[in-house]
Amino acid sequence: MQKKGIVEYKKTTRLILVSHDEDTIIPYEFATSYKKAIEVSYTPEVSIDNEIAKPIIILEKELSDDENLVKYKVELRGKKEYIITKTDQRKFKIDLDPIQYYKTTKILKDITIDIVIEGNIEVEFKELGTLNSMERSLNEKNHIRYQYSGIIYPQQGYLLNLKMKK
Repeated sequence: MQKKGIVEYKKTTRLILVSHDEDTIIPYEFATSYKKAIEVSYTPEVSIDNEIAKPIIILEKELSDDENLVKYKVELRGKKEYIITKTDQRKFKIDLDPIQYYKTTKILKDITIDIVIEGNIEVEFKELGTLNSMERSLNEKNHIRYQYSGIIYPQQGYLLNLKMKK
């Protein structure tokens, strides 16, 4: 049961991380920032080439009196490409922080984003600097999928704006 103003969603992102050298250690890093009064819970899960990976916390920082940052890392080595699946389960107050975004720091290709959200929530999706559009390939009541074929360069990504349907 959904409490008033509290939104729960699960976002699964599948992507291919490209390495220029099999011998180089590639740190796959991701972070989340959240307002203390807004975020109720955040749980990341990562698998690399279909094997569960244990991301380690490399930074926990208080950005301000009401905002924290948590940064995670998984080290990769020995391949030219890695298939990464990352699932975020979040619970937060939609009226205070409706925007979620993702920007990469590495070269990626062929990304798929699945969003499963309960309740009367509208999801607005925007690309951030990508060369091509991300295509909506699934649009069910509580499940949306976007796909991108091609290269995504550092500082590119996407933004989700979650709002209550009227």
